Amino acid sequence: MISKLFVVSTLSAVQGVKVKSKCPFGFTSGNKPGSQALAEVESGGAKYPSDILICPANKVMETESFSKVEYEALAIEIIEHQNASDDKTNYAACLLRLEGHDLMDFRRTPDKRGRIKRGAPGTGGSDGCVNFEDEDNAGLPTCLAGIGINSIYEKWCDKISLADFMVLAAEAVVGGIAVDYDAADPFKDGTLLAQFRD
Repeated sequence: MISKLFVVSTLSAVQGVKVKSKCPFGFTSGNKPGSQALAEVESGGAKYPSDILICPANKVMETESFSKVEYEALAIEIIEHQNASDDKTNYAACLLRLEGHDLMDFRRTPDKRGRIKRGAPGTGGSDGCVNFEDEDNAGLPTCLAGIGINSIYEKWCDKISLADFMVLAAEAVVGGIAVDYDAADPFKDGTLLAQFRD
């Protein structure tokens, strides 16, 4: 089931992103925040993934598409980074939980009075805007900063949005630990990585 969710989410990565925006998207007073103290202790002040996964100021999104070749190169770089980690399990768990929480925090558009009603049009999902101040996200900023994946994101942030990077990173770690993973031919037909890419 998870693989189907990630495959659907990644369509935007392969199709490309035109607009760079900043969090929060649709966070309103209706969201359930955790304690400010908890967020400050865990994240050093980070409120969203963009406070940890930082794109250098001199980089600007250059393309409107992200090719399969680029997908493969980035996925392999993430898998190799995970394999070099002292704690491969925590690495994978952190990225999966981050993306899972991003996917599940689907927000609705508030009306003119700021209220969100059942059946209101959707505005979010996998948008890269996990609210670290929500108590459900406790521990995410610490693990995200701890795995050092920003070193990869900052190299690719002119080619892929933060939201799509998070989806692709989760797919890469799942594909890299799948039983059908073959380091000699990671994207061979039928493998989970090939399914994610395609």
